[in-house]
Amino acid sequence: MLDSLQDLVLVPGGITLEQILARLAASLLLGLAISYIYRLNSRSLSVEHQFGFTLVSVTMVVATVMSVIGSNITLSLGLIGALSIIRFRAVIKNTADMAYLFWAIAEGLAVGSENFTVGWVSTIVIGLVMILMTRYGAFNLSNRNFIVTFTLPRDTIGLEELKTRLGSYKDLRMELKSSHSHCRNGLCEYTFEAKGRKPESLQTMLADLEKETAIASISVLSPETNLYV
Repeated sequence: MLDSLQDLVLVPGGITLEQILARLAASLLLGLAISYIYRLNSRSLSVEHQFGFTLVSVTMVVATVMSVIGSNITLSLGLIGALSIIRFRAVIKNTADMAYLFWAIAEGLAVGSENFTVGWVSTIVIGLVMILMTRYGAFNLSNRNFIVTFTLPRDTIGLEELKTRLGSYKDLRMELKSSHSHCRNGLCEYTFEAKGRKPESLQTMLADLEKETAIASISVLSPETNLYV
């Protein structure tokens, strides 16, 4: 029965059924590995779960396309023309997702051309690099800015007085971004951008200002809070 199936799936390049199954199995394993690393490293609050499915399917589809193309230049040009009408319409909300998508495509190309060693070694090395960069925060130090919003009654602390109090914290640089007054309930809302190299400086400032009875509420938005809606 295997011989009869193999006769049906033979292509001009001479690829056998065992080769097709080996490529699909390898692409499936590599796609699952990429998807697992993606879920492990994702730090956003809203993770697109379907993107993991996309990574696995893209790896297998690209491996299949490479198996069909083989070394046939004419066929490869025809497939490029056919695939040019297909657009990836899903919105990439996180720029890091693009790296995982290209990673899946690269592994599909490697497996589809039977470069299994390149596929396995590159998956292990790239996966370890991504895991280590995420775990040790290789690029987290590039952004230490926080958004701090103060809500206080209109007749208690004015904007200039609030700026003076915030300016007393030398390790932080507070820059006013917006101000808004609620006429009905008599509240004022001021939004500042807090810049500083020491996170504990912001914690000290918040601890001091929370004791102020004139301040109704304080909200803080950290740079790691990525809301991809």
